[in-house]
Amino acid sequence: MKGATQIRAATIAVAVGALTTGLMSAPAHAAAAKGETFTRSYTLVKEFNSKPLKRCARLTVWGSVTFTRTQGPGFYLIYKNIKVNNPTARVSALAKCGSKKSSTLTKGTITQRWYESSCKANVKVAVGFPWAVSVEPTVECGNRRVGKRKTTYTGTAKTYTQYNSGRPLSFTGTLYAGPSVKQPPAPLCLSAKPTITIYAKSKSDSFTTTMKACVKP
Repeated sequence: MKGATQIRAATIAVAVGALTTGLMSAPAHAAAAKGETFTRSYTLVKEFNSKPLKRCARLTVWGSVTFTRTQGPGFYLIYKNIKVNNPTARVSALAKCGSKKSSTLTKGTITQRWYESSCKANVKVAVGFPWAVSVEPTVECGNRRVGKRKTTYTGTAKTYTQYNSGRPLSFTGTLYAGPSVKQPPAPLCLSAKPTITIYAKSKSDSFTTTMKACVKP
């Protein structure tokens, strides 16, 4: 009988432990089912050496991504309501790459392009905003709809900055966010494909790159 008592006690302990675990994870599952909204910042930096201009161009892109994580059609989670807030791009002139010594430019052009990296969500822009939508080649998705804005700056300066305050980029559709709240979330990645053209008097040089802004809850 002693052995049987021990077995029953162990069975009760396992059942209580499972119930406790379920109660502890219930708020997380409930929040996921209802939907949680997050805002995460990003900063991306890349430098380009221009031998013809004898300068380095440092490109810095920053802003934040807002998104909602909620339960999908099955038990897995999805991201939706994805938006890039205040996407900003700055070109700084340096004497050489990796240094802090600044240089000057006489003119500059900054073009920002944004799209979703897994090629499942489409970019959307509001009518009247400075962003436009165009179909362009991308590294991950081939020809893809991208949110695009181009600005040209004149006059000698050390930096040119394209601000987009209050001009968000939105994305329609949903993305996979992970199997459950108890597992590590899948990253949400958006691709920025900027092009910069820098001028020093009668010479110019251009660079294009793809930079990824990946965020998690």
